[in-house]
Amino acid sequence: MLSRFMKAIGLFVVGLALATNAIAAPGQRYDVQKDGTKIYEAPNINAPVVTRLNKGDRVIEWRRQGSWVNISRMGAVGKDGWVKFSRLRTEASEIEIKMAPNGHFLLQATVNGKAIEFMVDTGATHVMLRPEDAKKLGFNEGELEFSQRAITAGGVVRIAPIVLDEIKIGLLTVGNVAAVVNKQSGGIETSLLGMSFLRRLRGYEVAGKRLILRW
Repeated sequence: MLSRFMKAIGLFVVGLALATNAIAAPGQRYDVQKDGTKIYEAPNINAPVVTRLNKGDRVIEWRRQGSWVNISRMGAVGKDGWVKFSRLRTEASEIEIKMAPNGHFLLQATVNGKAIEFMVDTGATHVMLRPEDAKKLGFNEGELEFSQRAITAGGVVRIAPIVLDEIKIGLLTVGNVAAVVNKQSGGIETSLLGMSFLRRLRGYEVAGKRLILRW
């Protein structure tokens, strides 16, 4: 009886190991980290080398086995093989925002679960909320300390520092974002998505009439 029990345990462990080494994240995309990365015919450094990939090459995962990933190079034929997971990094995700007719980049974000419209402003040190938007998020003006000043298009305004739990734009999520509340509602027409958010990203750029956010 004990022997049969131990055998069953052994089969369970083997089954668990096989499940762990099976398809882990099919379709996950990665960037290759280093030039000359070897792609092997099997998950073993002694296996024949199928090809070599360079830094920035994009690959897609099919299955995993331990620290190895079975991949194929995107857009190429005959590039299938195995590579050490440490040689890969998750492919950057990005969002494109079209320029509005007024020449600004406007977007809808979800802040602490509430929809807020922002204008992207690389000249703003912090995310700056209009008092109307701050109230929408539950910040009581009477409980805020407007101890700082900032220069806006409408002139010098008094601001109160706060921290936003989360800002989400599509699949992009940034937590614990430093922000300020503008005391005068006439100081800015739209809340500003400033550098306290943008510098948390992998990068951003303006390409023609498009703003690209990468993380």
